[in-house]
Amino acid sequence: MQNAESNELKGCSELGRGGSILDSTHPKHFGRVGVLAKRVALAVTAVVASFSISHAADAQEQPTGESLEPLKPHSLEVPFPEVRPLRSSRIRGSVREEEPEVQLLRPSGASRRVRKPEPEMQLLRPSGASRRVREPAEEQPVMLLRSSGARRRSEPAEAEERTTSRIEELTPAEREDTAITRKIRALERQLHEEYGIRIAYGNNPSTTEYSAGKPTNQELIESELIKLSQLLTKYPPNVRARLRNITVYFAKDLRLKKNGQKAGGFAGDSYIVADIDNDIRWIFDHEYFHILDKSDGYEEDNETWARLNQNGMADYLHLNGTDALDADESATPSEGFSSTYGKEGGPDEDQAKSAQDLLNPWKAYTLTMRAKTDDILRNKLEAITGCLFDQVTGKFVRQLTLQEYKERLGFNDFQYYAAASRLPSGKLTMGPSYWNAIAASGEWHGVR
Repeated sequence: MQNAESNELKGCSELGRGGSILDSTHPKHFGRVGVLAKRVALAVTAVVASFSISHAADAQEQPTGESLEPLKPHSLEVPFPEVRPLRSSRIRGSVREEEPEVQLLRPSGASRRVRKPEPEMQLLRPSGASRRVREPAEEQPVMLLRSSGARRRSEPAEAEERTTSRIEELTPAEREDTAITRKIRALERQLHEEYGIRIAYGNNPSTTEYSAGKPTNQELIESELIKLSQLLTKYPPNVRARLRNITVYFAKDLRLKKNGQKAGGFAGDSYIVADIDNDIRWIFDHEYFHILDKSDGYEEDNETWARLNQNGMADYLHLNGTDALDADESATPSEGFSSTYGKEGGPDEDQAKSAQDLLNPWKAYTLTMRAKTDDILRNKLEAITGCLFDQVTGKFVRQLTLQEYKERLGFNDFQYYAAASRLPSGKLTMGPSYWNAIAASGEWHGVR
């Protein structure tokens, strides 16, 4: 092996003195030519591989958004000897001596070919793929485009109040109002579809005697609409049918214009105005009775009703409910009257207040217990219901015939709920069992 290497080196020395490796007349040089050809081929291969890797590195450095792995010397399949121009000078040392030099130059040479173009490429592409991949600053463009989205990752508490959606941009209170508003609209539709009642807010435009504003408390509006919907279920279908095309106005701060006196509600021919701060369950029963009374003749029955009193009309303090708004409802009612307001407000208010208390479980039981010993009050309850009241049991026992109704009470025909709840067959849908059930409900709740 050593002799072969010495011959190769000797051949190279002769080439340096002017010998030609292509001269076929020198057979002794043929072996040397083969060795040199191999070395030249190896050098050319290394050059080609270096350019290929350089182009591959350029392609990999395009901004693809993927991280680039550094080129490793051991990943190369083709060795990279140092490429040097052929010299005519004498080659020093053996091939074994040059191998370590080749291994040292190969990694740095290969890596230099990949890294040398980087400064120029960064000048051309300052925000190149290398910076986008390696630096955490890549989140900055995201925060600029959707800063709220970026903050949501680290500030979940603020995420609930900040979003691109219009509803989610609202405060929690506003989101709650929006949800309640949808419930209110659903309740309004239900009242209109099931009962024919329309809901409005503020005062009736045609009203000249009262002033009122619009309520703004959405929770209170929802609560009152729910109460109204529940309250209407206690009326039989033939009585509810008379509610159709009635408008209920929910008002705020309802007052008489003439003196600023606070009012709970009032009724027109086809509408009810109720103050939102009062319970609609008591206001509606009272005002709806006024509508039924007006539709049946209004004041034509007032004289007959007043004759049920001990002293007729003289027992009333006023003849108009607006003059009795300051009546003390907590006071014990006078004999023959369901309430102080009924006595002070005139026959219309006396009738409406008696009907209201009969429909109220918290008042009906007390009212029927009082009627056991109060003949005038008993007669008024029979006039409203059209039912015979037993003063021994304190209950309604049967319907009154028209003849009995006339003789006992003095009316020419059935009035009030005795007329409004009567079917063509003559049967009352608001008969004895109906009124007894309401009073018994109050008794079950311990009302005395």
